[in-house]
Amino acid sequence: MLLSVLSDAEVELMHAKTLDVFENVGVVITHDEALLKLKQAGAKVDEASGRVRFPAKMVDELIAAAPSIAPSTGLNGKKLEIGGDNRAYLSLILDPFIIDHEKGCASQKLRPRYPTRTYVIWKNGNLARVVKKLGRVWT
Repeated sequence: MLLSVLSDAEVELMHAKTLDVFENVGVVITHDEALLKLKQAGAKVDEASGRVRFPAKMVDELIAAAPSIAPSTGLNGKKLEIGGDNRAYLSLILDPFIIDHEKGCASQKLRPRYPTRTYVIWKNGNLARVVKKLGRVWT
């Protein structure tokens, strides 16, 4: 039995909103070689800020080219095939480190910093409020 949390229409709406964020907001990438490769692949790269915007058509083409099954190896060395009819239940570790894009650091290179316990409690404590607001984003 397959459990569906979202309807097909909700999945499509989420995809459309995600494409909008990728295309109009973008993401900041601080790796020069990655910026070059993304620019060559058709992404819109602002080299001064490191902001990369991905045209919706590019994202859809990349999704279509992705394999339906991808091999993965767990921390225990066990090989898994993700996708297709295979199901894998994995944990997600949030906030392994934080990069401060606003303040940077003395060398002007962005370096990861590990979150403080207070930050993790604050962020995860606010998760419930964020989840409630997501409905406003998707509708």
